Amino acid sequence: MTISENQRSNDVNVIERYFPEEIVTVEFDTIISSQNLKISIKSKSLDSYVTNEFVIEGKKYIDKYRDSEKHLLVRRSNEILMDTVLRKSDFLELTGDDFLKIADFHGYWFNGIENDTIEFFGAINKPETDWSVAFYHYFDLKTKTFKIKEHIDEEI
Repeated sequence: MTISENQRSNDVNVIERYFPEEIVTVEFDTIISSQNLKISIKSKSLDSYVTNEFVIEGKKYIDKYRDSEKHLLVRRSNEILMDTVLRKSDFLELTGDDFLKIADFHGYWFNGIENDTIEFFGAINKPETDWSVAFYHYFDLKTKTFKIKEHIDEEI
């Protein structure tokens, strides 16, 4: 977390923080040996961010949550079945534009594989809240197409 404190003319301390602190890239690989598949998900934080501002004990906090993109690569042996980059804007129909303005692409994970369909799970969240749009993302290995389905938590 990077903190910069500035004194404004009205004597309110301002603390600005970034999450993550720097632009980072994290890669997760999954190998499914029975189907000779390698699934790579590379998450890269970006220069763009959503902001959460609040005041505690006279100090104004500006928390900046970096957006991210997910580079998804699916290979079978040496053949690339899918190579794409996903951004939160790709899910506009699921989330709506107003939500995307206040939310970040929190995570995207491999969830499982069944009958030549790879299931991924993703979440777009408003930081520091429980406001989230979670979804399943299905990749059909035969047709090489994606389908999306919103995840509804039945326990809520």
